[in-house]
Amino acid sequence: MERDEKILVESVWVDVYEVDFERGELDHVNSFDIDIPNIYTYNSIDEMMDVLLVVFGYDLSEVGYEIFEGKLVTSFIVDENNEKPADYKLEEWENGERTLYTAHVRVRASRIVKRPLF
Repeated sequence: MERDEKILVESVWVDVYEVDFERGELDHVNSFDIDIPNIYTYNSIDEMMDVLLVVFGYDLSEVGYEIFEGKLVTSFIVDENNEKPADYKLEEWENGERTLYTAHVRVRASRIVKRPLF
């Protein structure tokens, strides 16, 4: 990124599906958008990722993401509160004792470039 560029996050959309440890992804259970109050522009992709880490509890550089059709796209396992599940919840899920979910996240962002008008 150039020095006079910023990243504007336009929207964050989440689709949630029930996921079974053995059978994989099942039914769609919820969709929602996330409002990140008072923070919409970032100085770098790393800064944007730091804010998304706070929102989701996942480091997107570790879980992986891709840029597809102008959106940052990623997915990860969440609990009933759409948060990163604790280790004991993952263990219960693996044993068939708990329901967990897959959150598919799409972040639409644009680069803003500061240039003189004339």
